[in-house]
Amino acid sequence: MKVKILVIYLITVITLGVTGCGKDYEWDTNNISPIAGTYEDRNRSLDLSLAAQEKLIEALTQRVLFTNKDTVGISISVLYPDSTTINKAYGCAELKSEILSTGILTYENGDKTNCAKPLTTEHRFKVGSLTKTTIGRTVLSIDNNNEYDFDLNDPITQHLPENILALGDFSGITVADLLHHTSGLNDIDFKPGTVEEIITKVLNKGRLFYNPGQVYKYNNAGYILLGQIIKSVTGSDHWQGEVQKRVDESIGKNSSFIFPESGNPDWLLTPDTAWFIGKERTLLDSNQSLAIGYGSCGTHVGDVVSCYSGAD
Repeated sequence: MKVKILVIYLITVITLGVTGCGKDYEWDTNNISPIAGTYEDRNRSLDLSLAAQEKLIEALTQRVLFTNKDTVGISISVLYPDSTTINKAYGCAELKSEILSTGILTYENGDKTNCAKPLTTEHRFKVGSLTKTTIGRTVLSIDNNNEYDFDLNDPITQHLPENILALGDFSGITVADLLHHTSGLNDIDFKPGTVEEIITKVLNKGRLFYNPGQVYKYNNAGYILLGQIIKSVTGSDHWQGEVQKRVDESIGKNSSFIFPESGNPDWLLTPDTAWFIGKERTLLDSNQSLAIGYGSCGTHVGDVVSCYSGAD
């Protein structure tokens, strides 16, 4: 079967959680083992049976687990053009207490033997900025379904709640500008705070050197504002519930997606630190900001594939 493999994997590490997408490895396709430099054309389709591809996936994960001493668990979902999927989990969701105290991992037959609890495909990971795509899809759904007096070209001042409008100048920015990262707003500082506190700091930095709609610059603040717009337009108490409902509808089932409203959700596998903040900052601090709208979502990789493979 000739396929082009899409691998989305989320990795749990001893002290932090991270998200990865499509990391490159080179393969000896004769024995399906990860040997660098033996398979030069990594972008061409592989003509392998499904069973052989599962072996390749396992070889990839075993290599990562063996060579990356901080990685203790990997969850993988592979989507094929005919909609066949492979969902696999390897390694640990929870390490044994003695491993946590010593930091020393041991291996037998290429696998770690340190698990107090093995990782499964049902474990949720924080998916970071993939949260933005669920917010974006919700905004597009509201616009496409003509449910409310709402248009992507509307100025955001028409839809932001009063408590946010009172913070400063949002003139000239449209909903589409927030979606496209072309608002001209400065960005957040990743410090914990309420919506009002975070947006106030963004506005106090002043606008960037270009007008809204002119230049693309990746921006987290815009998606915090989109969360507030969703809440205001739909009349919901929390944007999270509205996004959750529409994600579940798009998948056609109650999904594993979850959007915590504040604080540190109990489903996180790595509750103490954040993937990009550093050891001096806790994940609880980070989540107090992340829950506001740009990176709080958690899910398992199977539902990531289900959600985004069905996106228009």
